[in-house]
Amino acid sequence: MINAIIIDDEPAARASLALEINLHCPQITVVAEASSVAEGIEVVGSHPHASWLFLDIQLTDGSGFDLLQKIN
Repeated sequence: MINAIIIDDEPAARASLALEINLHCPQITVVAEASSVAEGIEVVGSHPHASWLFLDIQLTDGSGFDLLQKIN
């Protein structure tokens, strides 16, 4: 089983991606979602066993790359 987190500032994009994952990738479980860099940092810290991030590039409070730098 693969645990994943979706980080995107658009609710419709998060919902669409979660639906596609559920339909086509039963081995992946979306364990959390976030809508900003700040929220993403919290969520990633709360789910240390998540091995995948589905990460939007441009978020409301920075970029996906900013988030990656802050969690490393």
